[in-house]
Amino acid sequence: MSPPTVLQISPFRIPQEPDSGGLIRISEIAQAWKRAGFHLDRCSVVTRQRDCMTALDLTLPWIDRIRRQHIGNPSNLGPIRQRWASIRSSSMMATLSSRLTNQIDIIQVEHPWGIRIASDLRSTDRCRKSRIIYSAHNVEHQLYRDIWMQAGHWNAAAKRIQRDILSAEQECAQTADLIWTVSEHDASIYRDLGAKRVIVVPNGCRDLPPPQVLPEIPSLPYLLFIGGDYAPNIDGFLTWLGDEFKFLPSDTCLAIAGTAGNRLASNSKIAEAVHRRQLINFGRTSQKILDQLVLHAHGILVPMGVGGGTNLKTAEALCSKRPILTSPFGIRGYEDWKNANGVYISDTPENFQRSARIILEQPFVDHCKRDTTKLRWAQILDNAIADSL
Repeated sequence: MSPPTVLQISPFRIPQEPDSGGLIRISEIAQAWKRAGFHLDRCSVVTRQRDCMTALDLTLPWIDRIRRQHIGNPSNLGPIRQRWASIRSSSMMATLSSRLTNQIDIIQVEHPWGIRIASDLRSTDRCRKSRIIYSAHNVEHQLYRDIWMQAGHWNAAAKRIQRDILSAEQECAQTADLIWTVSEHDASIYRDLGAKRVIVVPNGCRDLPPPQVLPEIPSLPYLLFIGGDYAPNIDGFLTWLGDEFKFLPSDTCLAIAGTAGNRLASNSKIAEAVHRRQLINFGRTSQKILDQLVLHAHGILVPMGVGGGTNLKTAEALCSKRPILTSPFGIRGYEDWKNANGVYISDTPENFQRSARIILEQPFVDHCKRDTTKLRWAQILDNAIADSL
């Protein structure tokens, strides 16, 4: 007898080594279904044919690639076009349906953009009895609103598109048999939107390797910021840390890993700090170097204002057992850890910078005493699947 099958619908392709919060979460969810004895099929919706990795991957129709329902700003609209395309036509659903070879027991939709594809699939033979699980990484209509407002892009186009996003999330709430959220805060919002059942499935982390001395690791005490070139990461860094770094004690520095560093370095004051070696920009780096940067850091910075996404950085910082300095928004979903050893929460940029200085002036702490067993991916997701069946 063949195992039951989960069809995972993702708004982007998942590489072999995912390196951002959403990608890592989707990949870990897939592995958890496999551990539970399910066969997993994945459909990723991509823009270009060359980005297709499996026979089930879909390309956005050409008319939707060039179609724009806005002029200029707001930005970050890539995935929303998948929603518009699935409403305009059922062609993507029909293509996917024709390629399925297994009876689908569960359709798991990652982010809200593919919910119409999932709901339309239930009219086809292979999906007629499928349950839909909506995997909510954020409350997207709030996240996009906050990003656009902070960027000064809260114009008529932004308001219209935000209504489109809210409509997609309402459809998720009313169509899905079950919703997974990353926090109780998000769960309450989906319940208000009419969700039948919601369970909280927070982010997790993996085990880090043993500490190892690498030539790339700074010799000075440093605080580490990890982030991609994503507006909330850039804005959070500048809001909470500024661009002058006068709070840094002498003979200490900041280190940035991820593509956020390249964007930040376009700021002339930050470029000067890089030149003075007050700030070291590692850019996109290998997992090996990134792990050792975490293990040798005096502390991990999580300066979030809006658009915290899945808050994966918070989970990973807690699991690293390094001191962690975050803003109140950064601890969203991890409120139980507010008083844990080595966790600093600052409510203003001034207090944040003062705490950063305090951490750097303290002796290096090998391990903060935090039992993070319950933050491991396997425990979180295996329990979530058991609760979903």
